[in-house]
Amino acid sequence: MIILSGSDSLLAQSILPLLREKTKVFAFDRTRGSINDPNFLSKLAEETKASIFINCEEMNNAEECAYKREEAYSINSFAAGEIAKVCNNFNIKLIHISSSFVYSGKENIPYSEADNADPQNVLGDSKLFGEKKIIESGCDHVILRFPQIYGKGNSFITDVLRDSTGSRLIQGQIISSLYSKDAASIIDSAIEKNISGTYNASNSGGSDIFEFFNYCNKLLEKYSGKNIIAKFTSVDYTDFLSASEPILYNDLNISKIETTLGIKLRSWQEALEEYMKDYHQFI
Repeated sequence: MIILSGSDSLLAQSILPLLREKTKVFAFDRTRGSINDPNFLSKLAEETKASIFINCEEMNNAEECAYKREEAYSINSFAAGEIAKVCNNFNIKLIHISSSFVYSGKENIPYSEADNADPQNVLGDSKLFGEKKIIESGCDHVILRFPQIYGKGNSFITDVLRDSTGSRLIQGQIISSLYSKDAASIIDSAIEKNISGTYNASNSGGSDIFEFFNYCNKLLEKYSGKNIIAKFTSVDYTDFLSASEPILYNDLNISKIETTLGIKLRSWQEALEEYMKDYHQFI
């Protein structure tokens, strides 16, 4: 039996079908129970006799975290700690989704797990604090530092491509990305291989943000048959107005997860093409 929180999340929609082919899953969202409530969590653990808890509930929008700081720490930090304590008490392995935003983005080399975590915004800081709470609990855990995820539903991609006024993108910004189907496969493999520890995971290769969204435009035209061209405006880093400190360099070294799981994560271009082929009609 597996417990999964954040069942309404984009990631959960991809991982649940995989899990339910193999085992029973109790999946819930905020309408059914709070991950901040230790009594609810303990009762759930006791009644389900689960062996794994996958925490997909999070606040992962940097702007929203900046405006709702208290809520961000409540969900990304303190709730993660409560889940971890319950997992430790009931001998449940915790698989927790963290963020690549725990890294500062000030170095122009792909970040590895051995690099110092130095978050520059509330999203990254709340996620790192959550990681510390999990480690302090002593529970068996897997912490996955994912970049921005996209899939069937709203994501950073749909935010940009649906903006009729033209999105402002930071000149020279390097991003990592991860298709939700690939994120689900990583979690599935992590369960199968029974790994523990902290891992970076993304589709391979960082990309310039303009390169990424120009490729989105190209694929949209290819698969929709329409000349749908989203417009972008180049903005210098120092002129980019945001409630959240933008991360200029967010490329990840994913060799640890690939070696541990014995997999090769596909490129961001391959993943993006499959996504556009399958879901272009929702953009």
